[in-house]
Amino acid sequence: MHRMLTFFLLLSIACSSRAHGQNRSFPGHYISVQGDKVLGNFPDYAQWTRNPERVDFVDHASGSTLVLTPDNCKGFVVDGHDEYISFSGQRLINPIEDIEVIRDRAYSSLHDTLAYIKTFLRLITRTGGYELYAFSDNIRTNFFYRQAGGSFEELKYKMYFDQNQVREMAIYRQQLHNLFKDRIEKQNLERTLEKLVYREDRLKQFFEQLFPLPQTMQAPPKNAPGWVVAAGAVFNQIQVTGDRVYAPEFASYASSVAPLLSVGYLRPIDRSFGKYFILPQVKFYSYKVKGDYFDGTFTRATTYQADLVVTPELNGGMNVINRDQVQLFLSAGAGILLQKAAKEVQQSFAGTNGELYAQHESKLNNLSYVLNVSAGTILKKKFVLTGTYVFPSQLLNFIHYTPKLSGFQLRVGYKFNG
Repeated sequence: MHRMLTFFLLLSIACSSRAHGQNRSFPGHYISVQGDKVLGNFPDYAQWTRNPERVDFVDHASGSTLVLTPDNCKGFVVDGHDEYISFSGQRLINPIEDIEVIRDRAYSSLHDTLAYIKTFLRLITRTGGYELYAFSDNIRTNFFYRQAGGSFEELKYKMYFDQNQVREMAIYRQQLHNLFKDRIEKQNLERTLEKLVYREDRLKQFFEQLFPLPQTMQAPPKNAPGWVVAAGAVFNQIQVTGDRVYAPEFASYASSVAPLLSVGYLRPIDRSFGKYFILPQVKFYSYKVKGDYFDGTFTRATTYQADLVVTPELNGGMNVINRDQVQLFLSAGAGILLQKAAKEVQQSFAGTNGELYAQHESKLNNLSYVLNVSAGTILKKKFVLTGTYVFPSQLLNFIHYTPKLSGFQLRVGYKFNG
């Protein structure tokens, strides 16, 4: 089983190297300061998390490369991905993270601290005649809105330190209330606004709740999160370490096979083309692994078993091949191993096939840890095939020996988007 997983990992890395060796260029256009639409490609587009100030563009007509800046164009569009618009003006630089406020408390102020920027703002959503934009750099993230074609207004949010406490000023909630008061009441969004978090996904959702897009205009997300339900088999293995004095250490344990079910939520990390993801999940299975040896007088048999094993896990990974129809991923995770009716059973039989001479049972830990690595593929963004190696987890720490459970898991799953 270990060889199978090693082969899968090496294959994934090899395919990844080949995939990354291929250059990608993204088609799109920019709008010149005169209002002309110029078609071409963006050779260095990388779904940036921080807004660019300069962007390379290859003109289709001339084949020449132009560096786009807020001075020489009104904005640009990367087809199927992002739209940016030129902007110059003030923005807040007050901190918006607790850790920054605590670290820089001496410089924290409830007053607005402003800085001038000249950059490209990224469009988040366009709905109901309004547009929502984002700007992010190494200082903080700012959100702006405007009526289509109008001037920009920042949605203001800041934090400060006062009387040994971190405090926030969520001015953006009042701004939105003043701007859309009637609409908010009509849509029954008062409570939603009260709890609205200063995050891109939450603000986008709020704007689209205020002004729902027609079904025909709702583009399905390229890397939607979703529930993954899977079933398969686990090949359980037992390793016993110690000073080789007691029967369980001498026994040879064969792998046992048990059914496996899992439920998880696959969430791609934003602004990475869906390359990186997190996967919290819960697995359900059982095990019963038996080993024995003959000491010249008795056959000593030891069985480790549990009627139910539940492992809540948190996994993180990356798609080393990340295409529309196929993704090949690697991941690693950690979690908790919970067991029901887990025990060690030692039995002694007379001779090699004799009657039971003695039996002793010991309870195993109901709680332990679990670590794993996985490799797999997602086909058509729906069908998920996964192979997982689970590193040895300690079942109990006896005085002279320690049994550990490991395994190799194979699963076939289906991803429900949403």
